[in-house]
Amino acid sequence: MTDMAAAVTDLTVAAHPSDNSKQRADIQGLRAIAVILVLFFHLWPNRVSGGYIGVDVFFVISGFLITGHLVRELQSTGKLNLGRFWARRAVRLLPASLTVIFATFVAVLILVPDSLRSQFVWEGAASAGYIVNWLLAANSVDYLAADSLASPFQHFWTLSVEEQFYIIVPLILLAAVLVTRRRSARQFGIILGFTAAASLGYGIWLTATTPSVAYFSTFTRAWEFLAGGLLSLVPRTLPRRLVGVGSALGIFGIFVAAFILDESAAFPGWIAGLPVVSTMLVISAGSGSWVNKTARFGPVMWLGNLSYSIYLWHWPLVVLLPYATGGPLKTIDKVSIAIASITLAWVSQRFIENPVRFAVKLRRFRQPRAVFVWMTAAVVTIAAGALGVSTYTTYKIGVADAAARAQLDGGTAPKCYGAAVLDPSNGCPPNPYGTALIPDPAVSGVDVNRAECWTGVDSSEVHVCQLGPESGYTRAMFAVGDSHNSGLIQMYEAMATEMNWRIDLTGHNGCYWSARETDDPNLPRREKCTQWKSNITQWLNDRPAYDAIFTMHASSRSQSVPIGAETKDEATVNGMSKAWSTQTSRGATILAIRDNPVQRSDVKSCIDRHREDPNSCALPRSKALAWFEGSKEAVAATPGAYLIDLTPLLCNSEICPVVIGNAVVYSDRDHLTTEFARSLTPFIERAASAALDR
Repeated sequence: MTDMAAAVTDLTVAAHPSDNSKQRADIQGLRAIAVILVLFFHLWPNRVSGGYIGVDVFFVISGFLITGHLVRELQSTGKLNLGRFWARRAVRLLPASLTVIFATFVAVLILVPDSLRSQFVWEGAASAGYIVNWLLAANSVDYLAADSLASPFQHFWTLSVEEQFYIIVPLILLAAVLVTRRRSARQFGIILGFTAAASLGYGIWLTATTPSVAYFSTFTRAWEFLAGGLLSLVPRTLPRRLVGVGSALGIFGIFVAAFILDESAAFPGWIAGLPVVSTMLVISAGSGSWVNKTARFGPVMWLGNLSYSIYLWHWPLVVLLPYATGGPLKTIDKVSIAIASITLAWVSQRFIENPVRFAVKLRRFRQPRAVFVWMTAAVVTIAAGALGVSTYTTYKIGVADAAARAQLDGGTAPKCYGAAVLDPSNGCPPNPYGTALIPDPAVSGVDVNRAECWTGVDSSEVHVCQLGPESGYTRAMFAVGDSHNSGLIQMYEAMATEMNWRIDLTGHNGCYWSARETDDPNLPRREKCTQWKSNITQWLNDRPAYDAIFTMHASSRSQSVPIGAETKDEATVNGMSKAWSTQTSRGATILAIRDNPVQRSDVKSCIDRHREDPNSCALPRSKALAWFEGSKEAVAATPGAYLIDLTPLLCNSEICPVVIGNAVVYSDRDHLTTEFARSLTPFIERAASAALDR
């Protein structure tokens, strides 16, 4: 799991319309509960598997407080001073957040390897501008995936969503007043209710179709804020006799969500209603509830007051400490992070946040125009720093990579580079170029997308490119699969030239050749994939049979939708066998390349940190080959199909190395680098020729 954030707002809590107190201890108590859930979720996710719902608690609180404040101002004055409102939000949030961003920025420069530095600093710049949620959505980060890499700025996505809420909702309320000339709570409730319903419906749909984007979208989260906002329009929602029961049910619901939900939950779809409604129950009970009385206990109020700052500080520590220690977090590290987060939160609130908000000497810096100036200056400074760091890092990496490649260009480099060292006839030492890494791990990106032979997730068209000679070739071959197969494109090209074969190649993002539907939760993507598979078979049937068809796919995408009593593994095997049989019946030989091992998600940055001993980053063989891939079983079930198993080249008896013959093997956790894939050419040539000559 990566990070979750608690987007919290004013520490001066506005009263519920039915309450006379100026501060609601129950809301501070909810904040304390929420931030502790988030903190424990990040430190001990197996213990508090749904602690990420703390953010939903904060969203409801923010919607309740801010909407209530705006509506009361509109009803009393008929207008909103937007400049003053936004300036107050900035003065409340920015001093602490900019402090954390600057401090984290410096820590990234010191601790983070080159391979991740540019990504991290740009996320820092996006965080300062409160748009990082859209950056993460655009990158389709899988937030709840247990092995996803996360930046120390990623938790700012919730603050981005909240700040966007602060911009949009006042404008909606103002527009309603200008159009209708009315300022009744009923009118505001109808408008916000329709908006919330639309957001909830969109969130349910997007969560079912594109969950990684839905998680970060402002539009899928808006209803959570608006649920709190609608509550602020109701004078009293719970009768006094139900206050105690309502509070108890609310607290119970929050803890049920925190301990029952996990990363498999379809979040933030309809199931987010559990923490949202539970929070609403606690707030609606009012200041006379037992929660309000209990929350007045000193430590609870203290944590509630510090919740925003705790949230800001804890996640950078969670992410960056392993870079400092060189290993995963231990129990003592986690306890230290919890203590440090609270300590830093108190220090930053005491010496930065409160002086900026309340010091008389800084009063002029709290005026809207002054706030805009220093806020803009801070964001521009951080963005300029990100540009400078990214540019320098790119240059530095390029120089190092060029120096390493220069060694490859001389002597017997092609003979002894990469997989070639595994051929005894070459007589190569294990690392013929010392500690050189080629390509440099910081530039070893996935190279699969030649537009003429690649189909994206939003299309089902078949795009085929030709490799090798256009005429006079001895064999006509076809290569089809997902990005794992297309990642071998330069290997296929070299093989086509050396063997005088023509190889037609096609690939689809996240989709491979099979007669069965892939078990993909993204409905539009699944439908496009299914149609592309059918189109591949039709494309092949419309042409003379190929001599052979290479096929390869990622083992992590192997599961297919079963039919009847089939298991998913059986469906995977049967789907491939059925598709292959349409061509073996026409005389084609199927050459199924078994998928490469899977490595740890931070494999590139680990190699970057351990250049002297990069294979200390390698996973044990049992873990690297743990996924069910199905090609071996499908070959056994399909006459005319043969398996090309590269595992003996990619793994020894103990580990699956990440560097072989000075070649960095993986460009990410499960894709081979282009350079290493090219070094496999003679091995695949021999295996393919042996199968075709049988």
